[in-house]
Amino acid sequence: MYGKEKYLVKEKENIILKNKKKLFDFAKFDGEDLDLDELSVCLKTFPALSEKKYVLISNLDLETLREKDLEILKNLILDLHDFVVLVVSQNLINSDKNTKIFVNFVSKIKNSEIIEFSEKSVNIASKISEWTKKHNKKINRTNINLLVSRCGKDLNNLKNEIDKLCFFEKNLEITSNSIIKISNLSHDYKVFEISKIILSGDLFEIYNFLEKLFCKNPDIFYVLNTISITYINLYKIKLAVINKKNIEEISKLFGYTNKKFKLRLDLETSSKISLEKIKKNLNLLLESDLILKTSTICSHFILNYLIINLV
Repeated sequence: MYGKEKYLVKEKENIILKNKKKLFDFAKFDGEDLDLDELSVCLKTFPALSEKKYVLISNLDLETLREKDLEILKNLILDLHDFVVLVVSQNLINSDKNTKIFVNFVSKIKNSEIIEFSEKSVNIASKISEWTKKHNKKINRTNINLLVSRCGKDLNNLKNEIDKLCFFEKNLEITSNSIIKISNLSHDYKVFEISKIILSGDLFEIYNFLEKLFCKNPDIFYVLNTISITYINLYKIKLAVINKKNIEEISKLFGYTNKKFKLRLDLETSSKISLEKIKKNLNLLLESDLILKTSTICSHFILNYLIINLV
């Protein structure tokens, strides 16, 4: 079991652990501190009290294993006895390289099943409603969307936010006011919001926002990229309007199909800024990117200086 939705992987692992008393012959190993000799004895020893032996390995880090140990592990698992039911649960490890090794490895095992838990594996709204009900609280769909927009789609993070909200919420139903006051903004939300705040031109709000953003220690290149995408979109729309393209044509040209609200917002924003200003800001972003890559100047200073000039 693996995938980006670690919460779901851990949830399924917990179901196994809760039922281990019913599984008389059960053993659990931590993949981060795996003793291959101990695992070998466990996998080769016949079950004492039932027909099957259940073995769970959590977070098998194949990427850091020595080549010799990886080969030993492969031989052990490829030569499993019929009485062994082996479950590997990757509830923490999220390396692409490790995932590739893991999937290639498991796919060669006889009678194996690979279960990937992705964002598509779960209905986030249903999960949030389910968690809220456990606290004898309610949350409507609008506020679910608000929470997800602020905190992201990571289930572990959302579960923590719901637990916190339900603890502090005095009303039966979680309110939007509580969500705004109590929930923590995700890194992506903060970075996404920076473009909108820069375009507002309010320097006090901008620097108040930057102070909070820097506390999260964001990837400066990710921040630059987000701002750049905003100005590139404005540049394309501005040129389309100058060339007398209508809304339908702009929507098809620049991928705004089913995003009419965002298109209207971008059209409105582009009308408030000149083409020359957009070009100038794109050049500033390019220069800042180059300085960050070629100098030892503090990245926070470069970003602050950039934003003054963007405004």
